[in-house]
Amino acid sequence: MKSLIKYCYSLRFAMALVTSCMLWISSLSAFASKDDGFWGDKVPESLSDRFSEAFVDLKQEWVTEFIDSLKTEGTKSGGEGYACLADILIAVQACERGDSLEFVSISSQALEETKELKAENLYFNLLANRVGFYVQCEDYYKAQKEADVLISEARQYGNIAGMMSGYMSMGVILSGCCQHKEAIRNFEHALKCVEKTEHENLMVKAQVLFCIGDSYMNAKQYTKARDYLIKSINTSPTEYGAYISLALCYFKLNDISNFKKYLSELHEVFDESAVGDNPNYLHVTAIDKGLNHDYSKALAVCESIEDPVYKMRSKADVYRLMNDWQNTYKCYEMERNYSDSIRQAIYSNMLCSADSEMAALYNLHEKDAEIRKNRTMILCISFGAALLLIVSFAVILNIRMRSRWQKNKLAIIQRYNSELTEAKKNAEEANRLKTLFLQNISHDVRTPLNAIVGFSQLLGLPDGFNSDEEKEQYKSYVTNNSEMLIMLFEDILNMDEIEKGNFKLVYSETLCNELCVKTLKCVEYRVQPTVNLKFSSNVDDSFKANLDGRRIQQVIVNFLTNACKHTHQGEIRLDLNYDESKRSLRFSVIDTGEGVAPEIREKLFSRFVKKGKEDSHGIGLDICNTIAEKMGGSVSLDQTYTEGAKFDLVLTV
Repeated sequence: MKSLIKYCYSLRFAMALVTSCMLWISSLSAFASKDDGFWGDKVPESLSDRFSEAFVDLKQEWVTEFIDSLKTEGTKSGGEGYACLADILIAVQACERGDSLEFVSISSQALEETKELKAENLYFNLLANRVGFYVQCEDYYKAQKEADVLISEARQYGNIAGMMSGYMSMGVILSGCCQHKEAIRNFEHALKCVEKTEHENLMVKAQVLFCIGDSYMNAKQYTKARDYLIKSINTSPTEYGAYISLALCYFKLNDISNFKKYLSELHEVFDESAVGDNPNYLHVTAIDKGLNHDYSKALAVCESIEDPVYKMRSKADVYRLMNDWQNTYKCYEMERNYSDSIRQAIYSNMLCSADSEMAALYNLHEKDAEIRKNRTMILCISFGAALLLIVSFAVILNIRMRSRWQKNKLAIIQRYNSELTEAKKNAEEANRLKTLFLQNISHDVRTPLNAIVGFSQLLGLPDGFNSDEEKEQYKSYVTNNSEMLIMLFEDILNMDEIEKGNFKLVYSETLCNELCVKTLKCVEYRVQPTVNLKFSSNVDDSFKANLDGRRIQQVIVNFLTNACKHTHQGEIRLDLNYDESKRSLRFSVIDTGEGVAPEIREKLFSRFVKKGKEDSHGIGLDICNTIAEKMGGSVSLDQTYTEGAKFDLVLTV
């Protein structure tokens, strides 16, 4: 998930950094041409071009030697300007390497130096690099704080490039958090900053317009997105992303002719190798193939997209062109789930960072209070030290005199306490086991008993309320649950024999799908209104197997009742899967509930293992395990499933 978030942010933040750098390069040149030279006497003006060139591309071979020369000259002449330039380049190098400790330390030092030297452009550029660094480290809380500082201080100094960079960075961060309205507002402020520059850079303006249009696209406001994307292309037709987004926008507006037009223009203006791995480009390529009814290639293009959000989004559009609404809905659902997961992870990271900062402030406050407290305590301790020594001497004498008598008495007390503690522990354990046993009897008996009562009430309704077919079905449900109840009481009365496997199995030809449907009817009244109860199978209704249907039903009902208790939203699904190659039959109960805590997974099928504070699996899962082993199968918890809980019963048929 972290790599996915980082991938999504890198696409967006790259645009902001490219746009910012264009203004910064021109700002550095203008900065070097001020009347007072390049910081007057502190750094000669002749270094300005060399520094700007190194700043733009730090990977050049001569840059390391240039940094060393700046350090040497600063040490020799005591010039603060030389040291500042060296620290700025070292900080940016650390940022590119991902060395967080060095970057934060050196950049903080360089910020103080640039502020003292009144080097505004370098100061704000370094702040912008700190924003980008925290985004790269996925610390979006600190990135947003740095962007706020950048905007606030740039506005205070009237630095247009700084404000533009801050607004762009903030827009990208907010867009990644799906706060599209606020993101658009920041991008529009960035656009105003670009328009205020002395020599308006059309390429930069086109980049900002593209960011606004792209944000409107993410907010599904396609008409506004179209207008801004057209402005971006008309301003400077050098941004291939604008062509891609505009084509996609027209597709969303069902304007296929303009979709084809801008896709064609994209291919005319840009080489495919420059945009081939762009997920939006692959998206529109898949749509184009889908419009040409080449669905297999369209889906193949979708599969080549690395970003799962873009992949599901593009596949949904292709399936929509194929009129395959089931897969369309499925892809949209998966896209939403991926997006929600990314957004949740981002907010969790921000919350953790904020919590860490609050904890650090709290620790500082505690340490300060502790220091003040210690000062007071030192005076009190010094005053009472003499008195304490006198009292201690008297106490020691008294202890020595009574030590032998105390030893014998203490040994007797400890022995009695140990015996009482053990007796109390045994009594509490016996009481706990009794309580849990009664709870679990209620847990296992309630399901068939409620079903018998419910269907009996339906059978007791006056004539005309139920058809003959429904009455027969209700009677079968009552009979089935009565047999289950009798079997359950027999199991409780003969629990020791069951645990040893000394019980009989009654095999017969059983319709597997019908058995599952009957089992679902036993628990459907327990399902909460916000939960869907579903059944899926890979065999037809005529599929039979030689099974003990009552015992299998007992195991599945236990799984389902636990799922009903712990699932408050989503779905509970009973899945039947037959593997012909292994001749195995798998009954799975899958829910989207709370899941099972890691600390009890290994001993889940032991007796009286509790899942929550109130509900327990009790003897239910223990008996399920015994029944499965008796039938030559197994029950298990699928620990790879993370959306809730998944219990499996596997039998060889």
